[in-house]
Amino acid sequence: MIPPTDDLRFHPPRLRPSPDLSWVLHRAFGPPDASPSPPADPGRALDLARDLDLLGRIASRVPAPRLRQDLGHDAFEAALDERRSIAAWALRVLRTARFVAEAAETLDLPVAFLKGAAMHLAEHTPIAARCASDVDVLVPADRAATFHSALVARGFRSPGPSGSAHHLAPLVRDDALPVEVHLCVPGCPLPGPDPATHDSLDRAGLLRPLGGLPGRARVPAPAFLAAHALVHGIEDHGFGPDRYPPLRMVCDLADLVSASVSDAPTRAAVRRLVGPEVSPLEFQAALDLVERLARGNPPTASDRTPECLLLAHLVAGALDDDYQEALRLRQVAWLLRHRPLATVREKLAFRWGALPPASGPGRAWRTARHLARLVGADLRLRFRSMSDG
Repeated sequence: MIPPTDDLRFHPPRLRPSPDLSWVLHRAFGPPDASPSPPADPGRALDLARDLDLLGRIASRVPAPRLRQDLGHDAFEAALDERRSIAAWALRVLRTARFVAEAAETLDLPVAFLKGAAMHLAEHTPIAARCASDVDVLVPADRAATFHSALVARGFRSPGPSGSAHHLAPLVRDDALPVEVHLCVPGCPLPGPDPATHDSLDRAGLLRPLGGLPGRARVPAPAFLAAHALVHGIEDHGFGPDRYPPLRMVCDLADLVSASVSDAPTRAAVRRLVGPEVSPLEFQAALDLVERLARGNPPTASDRTPECLLLAHLVAGALDDDYQEALRLRQVAWLLRHRPLATVREKLAFRWGALPPASGPGRAWRTARHLARLVGADLRLRFRSMSDG
C-alpha cells in the first residue's frame, strides 16, 4: 500500500519571475489574443522558451504578426525554425505509429497509443507544439511478447534488455522513433489497486477509436491522458527533470482540460483515474496552476501557494543545475518516508542509473565522489534559500 500523504513533495528554490519568464508563460499558456508586456531581451526570452521546452508551443499558438512584434525579426525567424523542427519530429511520431498499427493489424491485435503519440494522433495538440522522444503503445498483456516479436520481424531491434515491470525492452529502427510496448499504466488504477491495462481501459469505455490508421488502433479518453500526464510528470519524473521536460506535463494538461478546468465533474473524473502516488494537494496544485496560466495570471515571487511552489519546481528543474542534482538526493529521503521498500529499490535502480559501475577497485571512491557532488548541490540550494528568506 502507498502510505497516505497530503504534501507537496518538492521544496524548490524561490521562483524569480522576470519580464522574460512572464512573457514566455503568457505566450505559452495565456489567452492567445492577449497582449502581455514584451520581453526585456527577445534573445534571452527565446533561449528561455527553448530551455523550458515551450518555444514550439509559443510559435504554434501566437499569431505570426504578434510574435514578430514581440521578438523582432531575428528571434521571430528562430522561433519559426524551432516550430518547423518540432513539426518534422512530430511527423516521425505519426510515421512510427503507422508502422506499429500495421504490425498490430497483421495479428488482429487492438492497441492503444499513450502520451505524446496519443496527443498527436488524437489532435489534442498542434503538430508543431509538442516533441516526443518515443512512441508508447499499450497492448493486451498476454499478447505483448508476440507483438514485440512482430515488430522485430518488421525491422525493429532491441538495443539491450532494458525493459521494466510495465513495458518490454524498447525497440528502435533507423527510420522511426523508439517504440515501447506497455503492459500496463502504473499509477492509474481502474478502480482498485492494480494498474490500468488495455483490457481494463476497454471495459471501462475509456478507449477512443482513431481514424487514419489501419487495424484497431485507439487512444485513451482525455481524462485518462490527463491523469497519466499527472502521474508521469509528478511521480515518475518529478525527481528526474533532466530525463523529461518538466513543463510538458502542464502543456498536456492545458491541451486536455484547459477548456473546463473550472468544471468540477471534469476534475473529479481525472482525480478518480489518478492513483494515490499523486497526493490530493499535488493534484489540486497542478490543476490550479493550469487554470491560472490559462487566465494569464502566473504566480509571482511573493506567492507561496502550492501552485506557485509547483511552478517553481518545474522551472528550476529545467534551468537550475544545483536543483537537478539535489533532487536526486532528496528523492531518497522522500521515497523512504512514503514508499514501500520494494518500490524504493525499483525507483532508485532506475533513477540512479548514472552512479559509477557496480564493480571495480575504484567503485567506492567514485560513488563517494558522486554522492559528495549531490550533497554539495543540496547544501548550495539550502544556503540560497536562507539568503532569499
